[in-house]
Amino acid sequence: MNQRANSLGLNSSRLALRLGLLLGVVYLLLALIGATLAPETELNLEARLSAPSASHLLGLDENGQDLLKQLLQSAFLSVSLSIVVVASSAAIGILMGLWSGLASARVDNLVMRTIEILQAFPTFLFALGLLAAIGPSYWNLVLAMTITTWAGFARLIRGEALHLKSREFVEASKGFGSNRIHRAFRHILPQLNGLILIHSSYSVAGVVIAEAGLSFLGLGLPVETPSWGQLLNRGRPYLMEAPHICLATGLLLSGYILCFYLLGDGLRARLAVKSN
Repeated sequence: MNQRANSLGLNSSRLALRLGLLLGVVYLLLALIGATLAPETELNLEARLSAPSASHLLGLDENGQDLLKQLLQSAFLSVSLSIVVVASSAAIGILMGLWSGLASARVDNLVMRTIEILQAFPTFLFALGLLAAIGPSYWNLVLAMTITTWAGFARLIRGEALHLKSREFVEASKGFGSNRIHRAFRHILPQLNGLILIHSSYSVAGVVIAEAGLSFLGLGLPVETPSWGQLLNRGRPYLMEAPHICLATGLLLSGYILCFYLLGDGLRARLAVKSN
């Protein structure tokens, strides 16, 4: 019975991982297509809020502009922003977590108190307040989201570093005269690749949700920059008259979030099976 359950779990994790990878490739292609599109400046007010048709597959928005083109441009911004934020947060969090886990108790205490202060504030509200102070822009949004995201990576890495630094292979390396930097990057960090990938997958989904919420409130990306959150906000007054605006945007946003939750769940299940 246990063997059958493990087999079913492994098969479901493989399915989730493959589906997540497939969706990731699709969104990457959509983002690359969106990066090649020039901003649309012409308005067609006579055909505003038109439903999907052969000439406009997803219809027109309140300004008579093609919704599909704006969604593709928004895909490039959301995909690039989520990758940049998670990559920078992971880099900072890994360095701080290794430093905290392998350094003295005084340094560990200082880093952990900093992390606790950051995590004491709700992530969305902290980013909202910071953007309200420094203003909406792409790099300000990257800065705000990085500040609120790196602490999760640091806490994860620090806990694993504390566990691994007393293992035999790390102690043996220490006995041969290796310094902390060598032990951190040669012996400890390679053991954490799976956990970092899993946490990164969930973090991408969280960053996209937060970015959409901030842009929905007008504090994410500038107004002239298309984003999924802005499109949802613009389509909200026309929800009954032209539901295709919010429906298409919401489905695309939900699919991107689902992609990384599937990747995270698939990687976590495979890592658990491998550990067993």
